[in-house]
This record gives sequence, C-alpha cells and structure tokens, in this order.
Amino acid sequence: MMCENFHNLIASRHQARDVSTSDVTVLRDAVMQLIASHQDVNQLLSEASSIVADGEPACDAERPEKKARKNQSSLDLDLDAISVYQCISVLKQRAHLTACPLSISAATFCAQKLVEISSRCPGSWLHDKDQKSVSVIIDVIKKLIEEDDFNKQGFVAIICKRELANVGILWMLHLSSIFTLSDFITASVRSPAIVTAFTANLAEVCIDGGDDADAVSRLLAYVVDKAFGDAESEVEDSTRVKKVLMAILSKVLGRVLDFVRFSDQLSWKNPFAWIFDGEILDRTPCKAFQTHAIKFMLGYKCSVKASAAVSEQCLWTSGKTSEALRSLFDTLCLSFEADELASILKAVLDNHEVNWQLLLCFSTFYLLHFQDAPRLLTSIITCSLAHAFEQLEEEDMLTAFLLARQASLEGTHVFPTYDSWFTKTFREPHTLARTKKSFAFFVRFLAQLVPYETHVPFLKVQITRLPFVPPKCRSLLADYVALAKTRLLDLHVPAEELNMLTTSTSVSTSASTSVSHAAKDQLVERAEQDVNKFVAAFEKNGKIPPAIIETSILHKPFYVGKLLPALLKPRPLPGQPDSLVRLIEALKAADKIPASMYSGYRKGCEREMQQLVSGVFESDDEDLSIPPMQQLQHSVQKLQRTVSGKAEGKKTVSELLSVISERTQAVAAIKTGTITFPQTCDIITLDEEIPEDEKINMQIVDVLLNGFCKMVVTPTQNSDSETLKGAPQYVAMLSGFAGLQPALYRQLMSLICTEVALHDHHLQGLARLLMLIANTGSDFRLARLHITTECKSFTDVIAASLPTFTKSSMIKTLKLCALILDYALGHAEERSGLRSERSSDNLFINVPEDFVRKFAYLVPRLCTEARSSACRTPSVSVDTALGTRWQEMVLRLWRLQPIHLMVQKSIMSFEEWAVSEMRVVLNEDYLDGVSRQDYFAWVVHTRFIPALSQHGGCDGSHAKACSIVFEALLKDAASSSFGSSKEKWRTHFRGTPCQPERTMGGRGQSRVLLLLLLQELLCLLPPAQESWLLGEFQQLLLVGGRAKQQAEVVAFVGILQHLPAYLLFCNKPCDWTEEQSLTRFRHFVNVTRLYCYDAVGLDSNLTATICKGMTLTEGQSSPFAGLLLVKLLESEPVLTGSVMLHWCQLSTSLLDLCYVHKAKHLETVFKEMDAMQQLATRVLEDGEAIKSPPAQSWLLAISLFSQLRATASDHAWLRSGGAQQDMQVMESLMLCFAAELILSTETLQVLALSSAVALKQPPCLRVFDKCSANTIKSHLLTDLQLKMLPWAFFRILHELRCQQAMMQEWQSEGWFGDLLQVNHADLCDLHASMESDEEWKWIRYEQGLDLHFMLKASKLMQSCEIASRDNKKLL
Repeated sequence: MMCENFHNLIASRHQARDVSTSDVTVLRDAVMQLIASHQDVNQLLSEASSIVADGEPACDAERPEKKARKNQSSLDLDLDAISVYQCISVLKQRAHLTACPLSISAATFCAQKLVEISSRCPGSWLHDKDQKSVSVIIDVIKKLIEEDDFNKQGFVAIICKRELANVGILWMLHLSSIFTLSDFITASVRSPAIVTAFTANLAEVCIDGGDDADAVSRLLAYVVDKAFGDAESEVEDSTRVKKVLMAILSKVLGRVLDFVRFSDQLSWKNPFAWIFDGEILDRTPCKAFQTHAIKFMLGYKCSVKASAAVSEQCLWTSGKTSEALRSLFDTLCLSFEADELASILKAVLDNHEVNWQLLLCFSTFYLLHFQDAPRLLTSIITCSLAHAFEQLEEEDMLTAFLLARQASLEGTHVFPTYDSWFTKTFREPHTLARTKKSFAFFVRFLAQLVPYETHVPFLKVQITRLPFVPPKCRSLLADYVALAKTRLLDLHVPAEELNMLTTSTSVSTSASTSVSHAAKDQLVERAEQDVNKFVAAFEKNGKIPPAIIETSILHKPFYVGKLLPALLKPRPLPGQPDSLVRLIEALKAADKIPASMYSGYRKGCEREMQQLVSGVFESDDEDLSIPPMQQLQHSVQKLQRTVSGKAEGKKTVSELLSVISERTQAVAAIKTGTITFPQTCDIITLDEEIPEDEKINMQIVDVLLNGFCKMVVTPTQNSDSETLKGAPQYVAMLSGFAGLQPALYRQLMSLICTEVALHDHHLQGLARLLMLIANTGSDFRLARLHITTECKSFTDVIAASLPTFTKSSMIKTLKLCALILDYALGHAEERSGLRSERSSDNLFINVPEDFVRKFAYLVPRLCTEARSSACRTPSVSVDTALGTRWQEMVLRLWRLQPIHLMVQKSIMSFEEWAVSEMRVVLNEDYLDGVSRQDYFAWVVHTRFIPALSQHGGCDGSHAKACSIVFEALLKDAASSSFGSSKEKWRTHFRGTPCQPERTMGGRGQSRVLLLLLLQELLCLLPPAQESWLLGEFQQLLLVGGRAKQQAEVVAFVGILQHLPAYLLFCNKPCDWTEEQSLTRFRHFVNVTRLYCYDAVGLDSNLTATICKGMTLTEGQSSPFAGLLLVKLLESEPVLTGSVMLHWCQLSTSLLDLCYVHKAKHLETVFKEMDAMQQLATRVLEDGEAIKSPPAQSWLLAISLFSQLRATASDHAWLRSGGAQQDMQVMESLMLCFAAELILSTETLQVLALSSAVALKQPPCLRVFDKCSANTIKSHLLTDLQLKMLPWAFFRILHELRCQQAMMQEWQSEGWFGDLLQVNHADLCDLHASMESDEEWKWIRYEQGLDLHFMLKASKLMQSCEIASRDNKKLL
C-alpha cells in the first residue's frame, strides 16, 4: 500500500522529466533511510502485517502457515538458536513483506538489536551469551556487506542516535572493521553524552577487568595509539578526535586512580600492563602516554594538602601502599630510565600543583625500583633546598623535607636515615642556613611543621641533631626546641624521656642510649601488664577498676604516656565487643581518654581492619595476629622466594627490604642511624658480655643472617638485575641499624671464628656478607676484640681472628678466604649474570689483608700441589677432608695472576708463620707427622730463608732465621707463662720455668716442633767467636719496661733449657778460644739472677744448663778454654754459690759429664765442691765442730743450708752448742735462711730452722747489721733481699718471742739493742716506701708487711727497751 502511494506520488515527476532508473533507486534509498531513522521498525512491521492480513482473502487452510511465517518474521529472534543464513533469510522475508530495501531493513534491525543487547549490560564487558549474539549479528552484517545489501551509513546513524556506548560491542565491531572506534569517536565527537557514557563504561571495564583482560588491554592500546601516535589520520577533524581520546584516557586514568588508592582487591588485573610489552603498541605513543599519565596522576585531585602530607606520610610507605597502585606505577614507569623519571618528577614539582599522597607514594616506588634513583632523588632534594634558601621559598623547602623524610622511611639500603640526612645537610660545612636571614627562615619553616608532626623520631632528630647556628641566632633555635618538646608531650612522649634528649651537637653515648631503652622497655612492659590486670578486673564486674582512676590522677605522665597507648593499641575490632572494647568505651564515657587519642585509636583500628581484609601481608601464612618476630621471619622468607623467582606476589626486592626494615624496627626499639662522627662510644668491644636488653637483637640477627645466606645462594630463576643486586641493598639496610651491629658482630664472630661447623651455603653467604660490609665501609661501626686493643673495621678484626689451629678451623678458614677472594675477583658476579665494573687494579681494594695472608698460609700447607711454582696443571689429588671441588677452586685461585700479585704484597712473614704454627693443636692438625716435616722443610728452606726481608724472608741468612724462630718462641712463652703483677718478683723461682704446657689440646707440642726446628737451624750456623744466643739476649734487654723485660728473660731461660748448652759460650764448641767472650756471659748471669733466683743462687735448671755448657765447651775446645772456665767459676760467687746450692742434684751428672768429655779442669773444681758437700753432711750427721778455712766458710754455709732445707729434720748439730770458730759459717747460714724466708711462701719450716740457728749461735744475728761484711750479703743477695732483711730480722724475732729468758740475755749485751734499733728504723723506711713506690706495694700483701706487723715490731722494740732500762737499774 505504502509503495503504491509512493509511486503515485512521484508519477507526475516521471512525466515531467526523464529520470534514470539509478536516480530513482538512490532517491528511494535516501527516503527509506530518512523514514527508518525516524520510525520504529516494530510498529512499521506490525502495521504492514495487519494490512496484509486484512487485504488477503486466504482460505482457512492457508492462515496457520502464513501466521507462522509472520511469527518467524517478528523481531523477537533467538540469535543463539539460529544460524547466520537463517537470520538473513528472515531479514529478506521481512524486507519483502514491508517492501523495504533489504539494506535499510537489515541495518535498522542489526543496529537496534545491538542497542537492545547493550541495554541489558550497560558499560560492562559482554557475557558469553551476549558475545555470541553480537558475533551472529556481526557475521550477518559481514555477509550482507559482501552481497552489497547493508546500509552502513544508516547503521552508524542509528547507533549514534541511540547512544550505544558498550565498550564490548564497540570493540567487537572495531575488530570486524564494520565500525571502528575512530569512526565511533568521529561520529560522536559533537555528542558529549555519548563520549561521557563511553568513558564511564571504559573506566568500569578497566576497574572490573572483565573475563578477557587481553581484549581490554588491546582496546586501551588502540585508544592510546590514536591519541598519542604520530601517524596521520584519515578521519576528518583528527586533531579534535585526538584531544577527545586524550580526555577519555585521562578520565579513565582518574577513575582507576580513585579505585587503586583505596582498593581492597589483590586480584585486580591491571589493563595497562599488557599494552606496553612492545608488541601491541609502538614505543613512541607508549612513552608519550606514560609521560602524560605520570604527570596527570601526580596532579590528580590535589585535595591532599601539605599539612596532611606531614602528618600522614608515614602511612604512605612502600609496605603500606596497595598492590594495585604499585602495579599501576610499575606499568607507567616501564619505558623510562631513572634520569627520565627524575626529569618528569622535577617538572611536576616545579610547574604543577601536586597530590602529595600520590607523589610521595610514587617517589617511594621510584626509589626502590631504579638503581640510580637515590642519587637522582638526592639531587632533586638538594636543588629544592638550594632554591628554597635562595628565594626563601617555603614550597621548595617543604618539597625537599617531604621527599627526604619519605625516602628515609624505606631503609638505608636506598637512602640514608633521616638522622644522617638532617645532620649532613644542616651542619657545617654543608648547611645553606649560614646567615641570620636564612637561618630564621629555616627555623620558621620547622616551627610551621610542628603542629602537624605525628612521627616522633623526626622531631627527636631535629632536637638532638641541632643545625649550625649563626651568631645571634641561638634564641631562635631555643624557641623552636621548646616548641618541639611541647609537641612531643602532646604526642605522649614521657617527660623523663624528653629530659634525656640532649641539646648539644654531640652524639649521645651508647651507654645512655641503652639505659634509656631499658627504662622505656620496663615502663612499656609494666603498662602491658597493668592493662591485662585491668581488663581481667573489668570482665568480672563490668566496672572500671579503681586502680585506673588512681593511676590517671596520681601518675598522669605514666597514664597518658604508657598506659593509654598500651590500652589503645590499634587492632582489628571483633564483631561482638569484647572486654577490652567495653573497657575502652567505659573510660571514654568517663572522660578518661582524650578525644584525640580515642580518634586516633578508632582510625588505627579501621586501618588495621582494612589491611586485614586487603591482605597486607600478601600471603596466607602472614597474619596480623602473629607475633612481630614471626612477621619478620615471613618477610625474610618472602624475599628469598622473590629472589628465586618462586614468589606469587609482585613486590620487588627493594620493596621487600623496606618491609623488612620496618618490621625489624617493630620487633625491638632500635635507634637507626649510621655513625657520622667517630667517637669512643661508637666502638664495639666484642669480648664484653651481652646486655640483657640486647638478647632480642641476637634473635633478630639470627633471622636476618639466615635470610641473607639463603637469599645469596638460592638458585634464581629471575634474570632481573635489580633482583640480583638485592644483596648489596640488604647489607645497606643492615648498616642503618646501629643498635643491631653489636649483636651482628658477635654472632658473626661466633659463627666464623669458633669451631662451629657450617655448611658450604652458609660459608658462601657469610663470605658475601663480609665483602659487602667491607665495601660499605664507614656505615658500619668500628670494633675491637678487647678494650685494650686497637679499634679497626669489623672485617679487619674478624680477618685477624680467623682460627688456623685445628683441622676443621683450617678448612673453614681456607674456604672462607677463597670465597672472599673469588667474590673480589668478580667470578661470583659473572656466574650470576652481573658484570664486574672494577678494574684489575682495584680488585682487592676492600679486601682485608689478613684474608689474603691466611689464604697464602693455608693453601701450601693443605695442598701439596701449590708448593711447586712450576705446577700449572689443573689436576689435583683428591683430599677427602677438603673435597675435590673446593681443592680445585682453591688451586684455580692460587694460580691466577691477580691473586699471585696480591699474595706477594701481603705475604705472611717468617715470624708470623712461626707464631701461627705454634698455635696449631698437634693432635688435631690437618697434616700428619711425615707430611708436617715435608711442609716445614719446604716452607723454611725454599720460601722464607732465600726470600728478601721485605718479602718476609731471611735474606739467605740462617742466623736471621734462627733469630726469628727464637723471637717467636720467646714472645709466645712470655705471654703464656708470666704471672700477675704482685707475683712478678717471685715468678719461676722454683721449678722449671716456661715448660711447654700440656693444656689447650696439645699446643705445647707444637711449640716443641718449633724448638726442634730451631735446633736444626742452629746446626747450620756459621763459625763465629761470639755466641749467637747471648747476642739475642742483648737484643732482648733493649726492650722497654721492667715487667716486659722480666717476662722475656724468664721465657729466655725456659727456652735455653731445650737448646744445646754450649750456645751460652759459642755457636760451636770447637770455635771458642777468646776470653773476651766471657763478658757477655757474666752480664747474662747478673741479669738472670734478678728473675730466676733460688734463695742465694740461680735456679737449679739454669745452673745445670750453665754447668753443662761449660763442660761441653771445655771438652770440645782447646785446653786453654778449661782454664778460662775455671777462672770464670771462681771469679763469679753467684755462679759458684749456685753450683754449691744445687750440688746434691747436679753432682752425679756433672762428674759423669766431665769424665765423658774429658773436662779435667772443671772436674777438679767439681770434686772440691763434692768434698765440701761431704763435709757438710758429716757436720750435720755427727754434730762435729766446723773446721774450715775462712775463705770457704760461705760455701760451707750454702751446703749446710741446702741439706737442711732438703731434709728439714732436727739435726744433732743444731742442738749442740756452737764454738767460736763456727761464727762465720753461722752468719752466712743465717743469711741463707733469711734470703729463703723473704722469697718463700712456706715460711713455717724456714722459720723453725732459722730460729734454731739463732738459738745455737745468737751472735750470728749480727749479720743483719748493715755494716757487717759477708760474701753472701755482698755478692749473692739481690737488691730485694737486701731491702727486706729488716723484715726477716723481725720475723725471726717474732718466732723467738716465746724464748723470753734468751731474749733478756741477748738484751744484756749491747750489740743486740743497737741492732734492734737500726733494723726497726730500716723497717719503718721500708713500710713508708711502699706508699709512694708502686713497685713495692705487693710486699704488703705477699709478705704481710702491714700495720699489724709494724705494731708487733714496735711492741717488741718497746719491750726490749724496757728490759734494757730494768737491767740498768739493777746494775
């Protein structure tokens, strides 16, 4: 009907002019398109169907079939149930029924069907069913386009008019090339509603992710390419389209930012992550969009003001940033280098208003993900500070402070602590606030921050690390400090802690720091205990415990500073209020909790709940409910999994280290900060006992060390250089914890320098750690083994302390040294895929020299292949102890030219080698007896003796080799055998001094090996007239200090007993002919008698050695030598007296030795002494009178003393009365007992014998007169014995006090009274000298010369004087 009316309408126009068929067709299509765009197809078809039905007189049989065809032709087609051909067939039938062209009818149908699908799922990505329906429609359109039966222009017009903005449908149309997104934007550019709807739908898809993330990413990539690509567009008004697309992307990015900043979803699929992989999108539009996105993001919604940034930036660290936001940062920074991002960041800060939360979070991400970021960010901070002080611009100052503070929160592995940064920036000579104007600006800026400060450590740093103060500006700083302390009080810092904050420029001592930490820990522990008690009491009756009210009134600082923070500790609140929640609410209602604290508590609880829901720990095994130590362990394990490439999370190594740093601080209150100024308090003494408050630090160190070792030895599946460089960042993080370093040092010492067995992977980790600590340098504190030793870097201390005295310690030390040298050479980095940037000249610049020394010492000792300089073959003998792999590695390093050069520079000297060998425990040595002999022969005769002295050798001199070995033995013996200071005059008077100890698991046996080596070298000495040994003794006496000299003399004598005795006179017995050589020997005797003395003679062992040397020298030299030795013996009373004193022990061996070596001259002298000894025996046994020449009386007295002391029996001779001719012998005998009494600790026996001598012949006491002459007194007694004679005199008189009658009889004689007065005066002088002379103070304690003894002596003196007066009266 419609067609007929239309033909009738235009019939007249056909008659008026000749119109071609094609023109009619075009006109009809245009009219139909106009009608279709303004008419509802459903109504049109319904109308057409009713007209046909009314005009068709069909029979009843045909109506059901026609009705079915009409129903099939309706718009309610089930596109899922029909094929493309069925759909096209229906469209053709409909076009035939309506007499409408198929192209227009099909375009209208498809467009409206797509609009209908879009209305069911607006904005979101299509579901599977809808995608299938759209696919059918697209296939229909393609088929119709092939048949040229589809009106595309009408299709587009309907879509734009009906505002179809579903991104899923549009993207499918774009992929099929039916209707591209460019066509859509071009058609909709003047329709803001359509663009707005499309933008909202695109943002929703980006946030929701959809089922096909790849499709969403490709859609975004197309939009980015069209918006930022450089290719010319065929679309009209392309510039306007680009601006629209850029605006769309900005809106989408803004919506995404709103989502990711507060997102609780961890499974968000970042659609931008897929478009920058280099395959979907070219680099140019990609980088242009990223630049635009970063600038847009940093300035998006600048609602976060600077004041909020100051207060809340501690909540914007890497560990607290959402995973979604970090993923977005990662995507946008993918194409940039560190310097490019720094330029973008600097441009945004200079030219735009910023969102401080996003900017600080971005700066944190930038800092942790780019190697050069710390340097570049520091440069930005420095430039901002310079501009701020130059222009007095507070915005630039705020920028610098916020960036520095944010960076410092991430740990020292990426940025210095705030303490270090503030100190370095604002103290001389770096500060920019040098003038009064700039300093006032600086202090005013800090004061403006104070009301917004919430992070207590920042304020504490600004108080304790005061900046440089120009003249006349001290008051400004004082006002700021007072304001800052007030703010700290508002932040509930206890007043007592504020009082500890120093206002000087010095660093607080470690002692005060540890005390303050201990005091705070006690207060916190007490507060936690009180909270538990209060909650338990409240749970019983539901009332506020009176103790809380009392504490809030009487102990308000503790209540506000400690108790309330412990009570209001944020936590995820339970669904049903528990007792703690009810108690807090009750206190709030009673106005016992400040509003600010309660508000902070509620916000903290909400934050904790949000983190719990969002899974802040990123794994199921990390939960807020677990203790902080376990949280730290989980973070360390997460780092290990990340390095190995097995972690499921997306955090990088730097981000995880920031989390570890934050949790380390949470476990224990540790003050972070590197040591800026070297002071005594910063030195760590390793042998000090670990304080109780540092035990938790040891646990932290165990966790961190274990994590580091596992991290560096775990095979990595990730080739990312940032991951491989995690070890230096790990150590840099450790350097920031100055409070942890004592525990770290002690733990490393216990692991490395003891017999603790370590696996190879532990050694690898520890070696890498030590190298990184050495490279880090001044960030680690200095250390020392003992308070008296020199302080060094810790790596130098541990290198010097590496043990090499057992098999296990040698193997462990060699492995560690090899690993350290391997790392220094760069082999470990090359195997890991990293390139070593160090030149060959600087390979060992940070390697402690002792590591190289001990490597050079142990390699030839443990590996025989290394002893041959010509050995260059890689073959090695298998050693089951060291292992084939390790031996191959050691020999490979040994043969490398850089190692060889370093060993030559740091080679161990011969003396150091000898000391090292003496420390070896023989029964636990790596080498057996034969192997050790071979090694000694090689190292001494091949390496050290031929080598030059500057290379640690002996310049080819055997004498020098002997001197070096002897000096090493001497130092070792002196250090191990010398007693305390109060025993320094009595040490080694009895027994054999310096005997090799049998302690320390056989260390003495190793000393014996060195003695054997010395004896072997002595046999190689060249002939000489002077004794080499006495020459060494002369050198020994040149050392300063009497105590040190005494120790070495005693050690010298001990070593002498293990060497050929003739060395006291000559190098070889046959060489000795000079009388002048006896001068050194006499000097030797006079020196040794001061330290190795036994009553009135030399020590028995020393005497035996001297006599043996004399006998060997006479027997193997010329006859003239015997006469010289006899003359020597007779001219030295000390030597003669010593032989007589010990003749009982020496007689048999000396006489036999003289007979064997034919020493006839000495044999004659010794026989005379033997006769004197027999005479003394007869006197004691038979009690006969003494008939001896006066010249030999002192020798007879010494012989008598020797036998009386040895037998300690009551001889008949002592009981018999004395004769006048016995007086000289008795005086000498009394001196012998007095000398023994002075030096002996067992005084009872000596006192009994000396008393018996005094009773036998009382006038013998006259020998205590200073004016009396006696050979023993003048030649045999030492200065100490002479000085102590008054004490011995009164000690004997005290023993005779019971013999009153005898005392009175003596008193009747004038000599006794005078003798008593003289000795009493000398005793008083001796006692007085002890107060002024430190050298004699020990006598007071050892010999009892105290006030009590002086009182007894005075009483004796007084009683004798009274008796004398009484006698005079009687007369």
